[in-house]
Amino acid sequence: MSHLASIRGLLRPGEQLLWATHTNIVQYHVRGLQRDGSPQPGFGVRIGTALINGVGEVLAATEDGGGRPDQPDLVAFGTSPESIAVGIARLATGWRPWALTTTRLLLADIVREAPPEEPKRSFLGEIVQLGRELAAPKDKGFGKRRQLDELRETASVPRGQIVNISLTGKPTFLRVELADKSGFDFTLGGKVKRAHFERMLALSQGAPE
Repeated sequence: MSHLASIRGLLRPGEQLLWATHTNIVQYHVRGLQRDGSPQPGFGVRIGTALINGVGEVLAATEDGGGRPDQPDLVAFGTSPESIAVGIARLATGWRPWALTTTRLLLADIVREAPPEEPKRSFLGEIVQLGRELAAPKDKGFGKRRQLDELRETASVPRGQIVNISLTGKPTFLRVELADKSGFDFTLGGKVKRAHFERMLALSQGAPE
């Protein structure tokens, strides 16, 4: 996939790409925000009441009603709208490539799209690509050099600010936790099997390709 393989062009000297994926639908699980990232109506008033009535009301003040939302690809979580993850997630509008490298978690944007590739990959093949597959400049089995998109870096989080990467949830997703207790849940629309997330986790922790 040219979108994800293009991440290689953003790597710094000595930096190694571990995995790459993309997101489209972003939601929030942050106190004071609705799922779509907009401010929770009456949040300040409800928190004031919660301080009197107990912690349970504080938790209730982070929830919003409404119908069942579309399945997200990424969920930003945190204790405050000023959290690091929230600030970065707000930049991830629309189709956005992400990558984990040996030095950072990277969010990119497409500056110029390459012509469509033939043959096309399967839908699941477009969601996650791992390690060596992304490092290869040729399409497997076809010997044809890829035409890559032009990407630019939008934001990044140094590995020093990433305190934990783990699997959680049912169905399983990959969670990246940051030093300020915010983070990202890469749910990928619920379309990726647990085995893919297990491989992402292993590569995140330095497993060989």
